Amino acid sequence: MRKEDIVKSMFADLQSNPQNTRRYYTDDFVFSGPTPEPVDAQQWIQIHSALNRAFPDFNLNVQDLREDKGKVTCTVHLTGTHKHELRIPDLPVVPSTGKKISMPKETVTISFTGEKISEVRVQKVPGGGLAGMFKQLGAEFPSTVMV
Repeated sequence: MRKEDIVKSMFADLQSNPQNTRRYYTDDFVFSGPTPEPVDAQQWIQIHSALNRAFPDFNLNVQDLREDKGKVTCTVHLTGTHKHELRIPDLPVVPSTGKKISMPKETVTISFTGEKISEVRVQKVPGGGLAGMFKQLGAEFPSTVMV
């Protein structure tokens, strides 16, 4: 299977059933960028499960997908309407606000070991990440959490 196709399938599963994505990751998978600290596969799945619950219309809006030298790059532009409380582990619960979010476009680089995804790295951008999402929701992001 082409790496682009693996990434497309992984992103589709993240939006519909994040638990299905575990099969795409290496045992030492790392996600970094929008989270205060890098997270492993299970933590990333938990974050996306929380996003899907809180934002029933959550969309990653993946664009410009391309493979080069064994890595896949793309952009994502997260959008959604905050209809239910947002419960991301280790962060304050954000009660439903009804607000629409539209996060800044972020560049994503996906690395592989064989046919499995070993790393998803998101370029940090102003107003992005979980801190940016909390701000759009009018919620305070803990100052003790490094962004």
